[in-house]
Amino acid sequence: DLLAEGAFDTLVACLPHGAWRELSARRPALAQRPARVVDLSSDFRSGDDGYAYGLPEAFREALDGATRVANPGCYPTAATLALLPAAEAGWIAGPAMIHALSGVTGAGRAPALRTSFAELDGGASIYRAGAEHAHVPEMERNLARLAGAPVPVGFTPQLAPMARGILLTANAPLARAIAPEDARAAYCERYAGEPFVRVLAAGEWPETRAVRGSNRCDVAVTTLHGGRTLLAAAALDNLVKGASGQAIQNLNAMLGRPEAEGLTAHGSPW
Repeated sequence: DLLAEGAFDTLVACLPHGAWRELSARRPALAQRPARVVDLSSDFRSGDDGYAYGLPEAFREALDGATRVANPGCYPTAATLALLPAAEAGWIAGPAMIHALSGVTGAGRAPALRTSFAELDGGASIYRAGAEHAHVPEMERNLARLAGAPVPVGFTPQLAPMARGILLTANAPLARAIAPEDARAAYCERYAGEPFVRVLAAGEWPETRAVRGSNRCDVAVTTLHGGRTLLAAAALDNLVKGASGQAIQNLNAMLGRPEAEGLTAHGSPW
């Protein structure tokens, strides 16, 4: 029992959803032994039980001195980074419609017919669309926290025949007309200095291959319909920025280390 031995000061919990919460409740003294915990499950992402939500680009101040951090989900990470500057600026004036292609690892490890190679190869499929996906409340919490008002989300996740990666688009009505170049300028300003977010040039759009194996999220933005509709896109590796890499980034922040330490912002496309 590693927790009983207590020969460590930091724990990264990579257990199935519900397992760390159950263990913490069943053996609270042991769960309190690590000085710092980063939990990759969904157990504490709602912000209860003293866990800070670990999306540094959005909520970095909450990580300063934190001893318990809930690592975000992969889809909410991509969705929040795609919409963050617009939400913070108060631009969003209605529901955000979010569509995402994911590699099969984004749907979990449990054996299922829809995630088998024979079913997935050569095609793509929609699953848990609308408000069914467990990540929708997490997206809505993040956007409401950034915008200071509720932002309803409609979400269409899709499985694509690839092992890893998320390619996400989000559109939302805007409270006022915003020119495409002004939207991109605002995104560039907001993400300036962020080591793991790259805002692409006008006319360029994210690709999963470009971020494969890296902790970087590529983001692009424009506006449509006379500047009244936002269209934003993001790509990340769900196994890195969407999971383990973000956990290390959070751990670095908790320890007062440079956030980029031990991580790469350069993808390995081949």
